[in-house]
Amino acid sequence: MDSSALQLFRQTQGIIAGMDAKSIVLNNGQILWIFQSTHLNDYNAADGTIACSPNVHNAAMLQQISGQVNVVNNSGDWIPSNETNTWFEPLHGYQFMDTVYIFARKLGSSSTKTYIAKALMPTLQIVRIDSMSQAQHYYGYSVMADTAEGFCYVYGLKSPNMNSINIMTLARFPMNNIHDTWLYYSDGTWLNPPSSASTIASIPAENACVRQVKNKYLLITQESGFACNKGRTIYGQVAQDPWGPFQNYKTIYTVGDLMGNVSPACRQAIIHPHTLNAAGEVLMTYTINGYAPCLNTCVNGFDQADYYRIKTVRLPIKNIDPNL
Repeated sequence: MDSSALQLFRQTQGIIAGMDAKSIVLNNGQILWIFQSTHLNDYNAADGTIACSPNVHNAAMLQQISGQVNVVNNSGDWIPSNETNTWFEPLHGYQFMDTVYIFARKLGSSSTKTYIAKALMPTLQIVRIDSMSQAQHYYGYSVMADTAEGFCYVYGLKSPNMNSINIMTLARFPMNNIHDTWLYYSDGTWLNPPSSASTIASIPAENACVRQVKNKYLLITQESGFACNKGRTIYGQVAQDPWGPFQNYKTIYTVGDLMGNVSPACRQAIIHPHTLNAAGEVLMTYTINGYAPCLNTCVNGFDQADYYRIKTVRLPIKNIDPNL
């Protein structure tokens, strides 16, 4: 556990607890953290509890260079939906010029589109949401801007199921124009249409995180089963290129956080390359989401905040690849 980083996700005001913390390094050195289902301003200081259910579907937090954090949305969803009973789950994103592009899925509807929310600097308020259809692929689980080549690489899953193995694919587009023609990696070349995309990895559930660390590309996955006593094992794979091949994965961590012999529901192990330190350790986060139904800890509508918070680990990158 990284106790100093852990405090970033143990706030008592603003974002109290949230799911699937993704980090985006902004051009000014600040870090934008984006979350899916979030507890916003619902902390009870007297007993350290929060409501048993989150009160917003998504949220964002800005970490200053000094380390201070500020919530972007102080009430309501950061990425709003104008359709009744639908909401957005932010995936990942990147910045170009004065705009931060956030990829998202829309839940509560039958839509199979990739959504892209645009937030303007410096307020990071959402000003527009666009969508595109891509042969039942949802893109944006990981996004990497290659400034040298001028492309943005974006990873997607085809018809993802949180309880099964899913196909991961890769697309790219000019980073200065997200609406330009997208090309899809297809067995050594780049093609259009979206249906030409070939499989670059098999992903348990929706647990996919690809990040560049030094001169290599790390794929972090986690076994499926977002439920108590399941999904504890986290794996790592390394490739020379953004498209892989991702082979020879190894177990790099096993989630603890046990209460007796019960482990919490957990998912979305994510590494954050900007945290790489002189010891060769990178911050890895993962989400825990309570111990029910194995243990019923929710009492009168409230539960301990720490049962629903982001957890942090300092991971030696040589545990994944001795040559890093």
